[in-house]
Amino acid sequence: MNFENHAEKNKVMKCGYSDKTSEELKDGGWEECYSFHSDLKEQWDMACDVVEKTLMIGDEKGVGDGDWEVVLARGESEAEKKDDVTYIFKRKTQKRKEWEKERGY
Repeated sequence: MNFENHAEKNKVMKCGYSDKTSEELKDGGWEECYSFHSDLKEQWDMACDVVEKTLMIGDEKGVGDGDWEVVLARGESEAEKKDDVTYIFKRKTQKRKEWEKERGY
């Protein structure tokens, strides 16, 4: 699945994609937050909304320094690959980690 082939879609995905497995991402502090079929326009558009809303959390000024980083990961099993299943993963930004540390979270 080539995510760049979605130019014909109405919405633009505002994040990159990872070649890492789900387990590698989880080991790196990422958490799965959404999955969708990337070949279905309606699901693609909903996923774009999820990414955009996640990136906006903690970004009150709209300058791209929110609380979360977001990345896409392809499904790994044969069934997921066949169905173009894609996962959205998120992890806290360094800014958010420092904010939590300062407040004792």
